[in-house]
Amino acid sequence: MSRVTTPEFDESTLDEVARLVCGDDGPLYRKGWEIRDFFSRAKIKEIPEFDGPSRRAWTRNVLDGADEEKTNAERVITRLADRREYPEEQAAFTETCERLNRILMLDGLKVEQDRGRPRLVEHDPEMTDSSAMSRVELAVAMTDVLSDPAVAAVAQRRLDEARICHSNRAYTATIIMLGSLLESILVGIVAD
Repeated sequence: MSRVTTPEFDESTLDEVARLVCGDDGPLYRKGWEIRDFFSRAKIKEIPEFDGPSRRAWTRNVLDGADEEKTNAERVITRLADRREYPEEQAAFTETCERLNRILMLDGLKVEQDRGRPRLVEHDPEMTDSSAMSRVELAVAMTDVLSDPAVAAVAQRRLDEARICHSNRAYTATIIMLGSLLESILVGIVAD
Protein backbone atom coordinates (compact mmCIF):
# COMPACT_ATOMS: atom_id res chain seq x y z
CA MET A 1 0.00 0.00 0.00
CA SER A 2 1.34 3.39 -0.90
CA ARG A 3 1.63 6.29 1.44
CA VAL A 4 -0.80 9.12 0.74
CA THR A 5 0.78 12.41 -0.35
CA THR A 6 -2.04 14.94 0.06
CA PRO A 7 -5.28 13.23 1.04
CA GLU A 8 -8.69 14.58 0.11
CA PHE A 9 -11.20 14.07 2.90
CA ASP A 10 -14.96 14.08 2.44
CA GLU A 11 -16.91 16.47 4.69
CA SER A 12 -18.67 13.60 6.44
CA THR A 13 -15.29 11.95 7.09
CA LEU A 14 -14.07 15.10 8.81
CA ASP A 15 -17.29 15.30 10.83
CA GLU A 16 -16.79 11.74 12.06
CA VAL A 17 -13.11 12.36 12.85
CA ALA A 18 -14.16 15.41 14.91
CA ARG A 19 -16.67 13.22 16.76
CA LEU A 20 -13.91 10.68 17.48
CA VAL A 21 -11.53 13.39 18.75
CA CYS A 22 -14.18 14.71 21.14
CA GLY A 23 -15.11 11.21 22.25
CA ASP A 24 -18.70 12.02 23.23
CA ASP A 25 -19.74 8.48 22.34
CA GLY A 26 -16.39 6.86 23.23
CA PRO A 27 -13.88 5.44 23.34
CA LEU A 28 -12.01 8.35 25.02
CA TYR A 29 -13.81 11.53 26.11
CA ARG A 30 -11.78 14.76 25.85
CA LYS A 31 -12.68 18.06 27.52
CA GLY A 32 -12.10 21.30 25.61
CA TRP A 33 -8.67 21.94 27.14
CA GLU A 34 -7.70 18.30 26.52
CA ILE A 35 -8.60 18.67 22.84
CA ARG A 36 -6.39 21.78 22.63
CA ASP A 37 -3.51 19.81 24.21
CA PHE A 38 -4.21 16.96 21.79
CA PHE A 39 -3.94 19.40 18.86
CA SER A 40 -0.59 20.63 20.20
CA ARG A 41 0.72 17.06 20.34
CA ALA A 42 -0.56 16.60 16.77
CA LYS A 43 1.69 19.53 15.76
CA ILE A 44 -1.16 21.82 14.71
CA LYS A 45 0.54 25.19 14.30
CA GLU A 46 -2.28 27.67 14.73
CA ILE A 47 -4.91 26.48 17.18
CA PRO A 48 -7.79 28.95 17.49
CA GLU A 49 -9.17 29.73 20.93
CA PHE A 50 -12.10 27.61 22.00
CA ASP A 51 -14.93 30.01 21.26
CA GLY A 52 -18.20 28.41 22.15
CA PRO A 53 -20.28 25.66 23.61
CA SER A 54 -19.71 23.09 20.85
CA ARG A 55 -16.44 21.22 21.16
CA ARG A 56 -17.25 19.24 18.03
CA ALA A 57 -17.84 22.35 15.86
CA TRP A 58 -14.60 23.88 17.17
CA THR A 59 -12.72 20.62 16.52
CA ARG A 60 -14.18 20.44 13.01
CA ASN A 61 -13.00 24.01 12.36
CA VAL A 62 -9.44 23.06 13.37
CA LEU A 63 -9.55 20.03 11.05
CA ASP A 64 -10.23 22.32 8.09
CA GLY A 65 -6.91 24.16 8.55
CA ALA A 66 -3.71 23.33 6.67
CA ASP A 67 -0.09 24.31 6.26
CA GLU A 68 2.45 23.64 3.52
CA GLU A 69 3.36 20.11 4.64
CA LYS A 70 0.17 18.37 5.75
CA THR A 71 -3.47 19.05 6.34
CA ASN A 72 -4.52 19.46 9.95
CA ALA A 73 -6.87 16.53 9.40
CA GLU A 74 -3.98 14.26 8.45
CA ARG A 75 -2.01 15.32 11.53
CA VAL A 76 -5.04 14.77 13.77
CA ILE A 77 -5.83 11.38 12.21
CA THR A 78 -2.32 10.04 12.64
CA ARG A 79 -2.19 11.37 16.22
CA LEU A 80 -5.53 9.68 16.99
CA ALA A 81 -3.92 6.39 15.94
CA ASP A 82 -0.72 7.06 17.90
CA ARG A 83 -0.22 4.65 20.79
CA ARG A 84 1.39 7.48 22.81
CA GLU A 85 -2.04 9.09 23.22
CA TYR A 86 -3.25 6.07 25.21
CA PRO A 87 -0.47 5.13 27.65
CA GLU A 88 -2.84 3.40 30.09
CA GLU A 89 -5.78 2.86 27.73
CA GLN A 90 -5.05 -0.10 25.43
CA ALA A 91 -8.75 -0.83 24.86
CA ALA A 92 -9.42 2.81 23.91
CA PHE A 93 -6.46 2.75 21.51
CA THR A 94 -7.68 -0.41 19.80
CA GLU A 95 -11.27 0.83 19.50
CA THR A 96 -10.14 4.25 18.22
CA CYS A 97 -8.01 2.67 15.49
CA GLU A 98 -10.84 0.36 14.43
CA ARG A 99 -13.37 3.20 14.28
CA LEU A 100 -10.92 5.47 12.50
CA ASN A 101 -10.23 2.90 9.79
CA ARG A 102 -13.97 2.30 9.27
CA ILE A 103 -14.38 6.06 8.79
CA LEU A 104 -11.40 6.42 6.45
CA MET A 105 -12.22 3.34 4.37
CA LEU A 106 -14.91 5.25 2.45
CA ASP A 107 -12.25 7.76 1.33
CA GLY A 108 -9.97 4.94 0.18
CA LEU A 109 -7.60 5.40 3.13
CA LYS A 110 -6.57 3.69 6.33
CA VAL A 111 -4.07 4.13 9.12
CA GLU A 112 -1.51 1.40 9.61
CA GLN A 113 1.28 1.07 12.13
CA ASP A 114 4.83 1.23 10.81
CA ARG A 115 7.41 0.42 13.47
CA GLY A 116 5.04 1.62 16.17
CA ARG A 117 4.11 4.88 14.44
CA PRO A 118 0.89 5.50 12.51
CA ARG A 119 0.86 6.47 8.86
CA LEU A 120 -1.95 7.17 6.45
CA VAL A 121 -1.99 4.87 3.42
CA GLU A 122 -4.24 4.21 0.47
CA HIS A 123 -6.75 1.41 0.90
CA ASP A 124 -9.04 -0.13 -1.68
CA PRO A 125 -12.56 0.57 -0.39
CA GLU A 126 -13.82 -2.47 -2.31
CA MET A 127 -11.77 -4.75 -0.09
CA THR A 128 -13.26 -5.84 3.18
CA ASP A 129 -11.73 -3.89 6.01
CA SER A 130 -9.54 -6.01 8.29
CA SER A 131 -11.59 -5.36 11.44
CA ALA A 132 -14.74 -6.64 9.72
CA MET A 133 -13.01 -9.63 8.17
CA SER A 134 -13.26 -12.68 10.34
CA ARG A 135 -10.00 -14.32 11.21
CA VAL A 136 -9.72 -17.89 9.99
CA GLU A 137 -8.04 -20.30 12.35
CA LEU A 138 -7.21 -23.94 11.77
CA ALA A 139 -9.47 -25.71 14.23
CA VAL A 140 -7.96 -29.21 14.02
CA ALA A 141 -4.74 -30.63 15.32
CA MET A 142 -2.37 -32.18 12.81
CA THR A 143 -2.79 -35.51 14.62
CA ASP A 144 -6.47 -35.40 13.56
CA VAL A 145 -5.46 -35.05 9.90
CA LEU A 146 -2.38 -37.30 9.75
CA SER A 147 -2.17 -40.80 11.18
CA ASP A 148 1.64 -40.94 11.50
CA PRO A 149 2.54 -39.09 14.75
CA ALA A 150 6.03 -38.20 13.49
CA VAL A 151 4.69 -36.57 10.29
CA ALA A 152 1.92 -34.86 12.29
CA ALA A 153 4.54 -33.38 14.67
CA VAL A 154 6.57 -32.01 11.74
CA ALA A 155 3.44 -30.54 10.15
CA GLN A 156 2.38 -28.94 13.45
CA ARG A 157 5.82 -27.30 13.86
CA ARG A 158 5.59 -25.90 10.33
CA LEU A 159 2.12 -24.52 11.00
CA ASP A 160 3.33 -22.91 14.23
CA GLU A 161 6.32 -21.38 12.41
CA ALA A 162 4.02 -20.06 9.66
CA ARG A 163 1.88 -18.34 12.32
CA ILE A 164 4.98 -16.78 13.90
CA CYS A 165 6.16 -15.52 10.51
CA HIS A 166 2.74 -14.05 9.76
CA SER A 167 2.39 -12.31 13.12
CA ASN A 168 5.81 -10.71 12.54
CA ARG A 169 4.77 -9.55 9.06
CA ALA A 170 7.28 -11.86 7.36
CA TYR A 171 4.83 -12.69 4.60
CA THR A 172 7.22 -14.33 2.17
CA ALA A 173 8.47 -16.61 4.94
CA THR A 174 4.83 -17.34 5.84
CA ILE A 175 4.11 -18.49 2.29
CA ILE A 176 7.22 -20.69 2.29
CA MET A 177 6.23 -22.26 5.61
CA LEU A 178 2.67 -22.87 4.42
CA GLY A 179 4.05 -24.55 1.29
CA SER A 180 6.21 -26.71 3.52
CA LEU A 181 3.17 -27.51 5.67
CA LEU A 182 1.20 -28.54 2.58
CA GLU A 183 4.08 -30.74 1.48
CA SER A 184 4.12 -32.44 4.91
CA ILE A 185 0.39 -33.08 4.77
CA LEU A 186 0.56 -34.49 1.23
CA VAL A 187 3.49 -36.78 2.15
CA GLY A 188 1.55 -37.95 5.22
CA ILE A 189 -1.56 -38.68 3.18
CA VAL A 190 0.35 -40.51 0.42
CA ALA A 191 2.21 -42.60 3.04
CA ASP A 192 -1.12 -43.76 4.52
